[in-house]
Amino acid sequence: MGKFIFKFFIIFFSFISILFFSLISFNEHRMNRTEQPSYQSGFTVERDQMRPNYDRYDMPQRPTPPDMRSRGPQGSAAHSAPPAFIPFIFIMLLSFIFIYFVLRYIAKTFVEPLEQIKENVKKIKDGTLDVEFTTDSENKEILTTFETLNNMTEGLKQKEKLYDNFIQNIVHDLRAPVIAQERAMEILGEEFEDNPLVKGLVSNNDAFLKMINEIIEAFSQRDVKLEKTEFNLSKMVDSIIEALRPASDSKNIKTVNLVENDLTIYADYLSFNRIVANLVSNAIENIDEGKTVKVKAFKTRSDSTIIVEDNGAGIEDTEKIFKKYSSSNKSGKKAVSGLGLAIVAELVKKNDGTIRVESELGKYTKFIIELNNGKN
Repeated sequence: MGKFIFKFFIIFFSFISILFFSLISFNEHRMNRTEQPSYQSGFTVERDQMRPNYDRYDMPQRPTPPDMRSRGPQGSAAHSAPPAFIPFIFIMLLSFIFIYFVLRYIAKTFVEPLEQIKENVKKIKDGTLDVEFTTDSENKEILTTFETLNNMTEGLKQKEKLYDNFIQNIVHDLRAPVIAQERAMEILGEEFEDNPLVKGLVSNNDAFLKMINEIIEAFSQRDVKLEKTEFNLSKMVDSIIEALRPASDSKNIKTVNLVENDLTIYADYLSFNRIVANLVSNAIENIDEGKTVKVKAFKTRSDSTIIVEDNGAGIEDTEKIFKKYSSSNKSGKKAVSGLGLAIVAELVKKNDGTIRVESELGKYTKFIIELNNGKN
């Protein structure tokens, strides 16, 4: 809205300025063409102009009236004419007052509603349905449009709720037999330790159970209430690396904690532990053997930045990586459920932070988290 008003005022000011000074120039040109013969000493007319056949000394010159000696060639009219900028300022002032109310009406009726539609549609596109279309406009078409958009949003919410309930019911029904199957696989693994078929079954069952747990966790995060505290990030990263050591050692992957020993951040401990653990675990699963995963962090006066980096094959599509049910492609492998990073993004948002990814195929992947240090 600000840019619209600024541009309109510039155009309007330029138009009025050109119009006003064009009128002044035209008026001066007309005055010059219709100017009367000049006078000497007030009202004494040169005789060779008014009566060219007379000798200029035939008649005595008429004395100049005292009150006319200082009036100049055009008399009192030219002497008392106001400066050009005074009517110009007056016209501009009235024009600005008028155009201000016109712009406010246009903004209230059309511009502001359109900007709100644009912002809310962008949020809906990103998966956020907690939006409401409100306006002060009295235009019937705008009001009808806003009512339709609110009905559409409410319908999408209801559909998402039904869809989520359906998914949760299926997942809960699947979890019990998978857990029972996991126990059976453990027994088979002990008896047929070197059998590749049994190893494959155990691995697939573990992946399936992990996918189910991720889905359950994704839905459980909605109502979680966070309790922010200040804690040592380096110690948290050490505990996460130690917990994931079996997975990293199995692929000969080196996990490195580069966070300074005394660096602290302000966040919810449990949820942030899930965030870092998920990112490190995801990196271990999706990079080749012999690679490295690093956790870095630095702090400024207002923000804390945490980076989880690996030197794997990179991510092909980074635009939708934090969307639900969208899987990434890294080294030709796919995420198990497409929910792991969606959970991470949701938890980062709950901690009043932002997360983004930087990646180059064949070189590296960086997940960058920025948290506000403010304790509010």
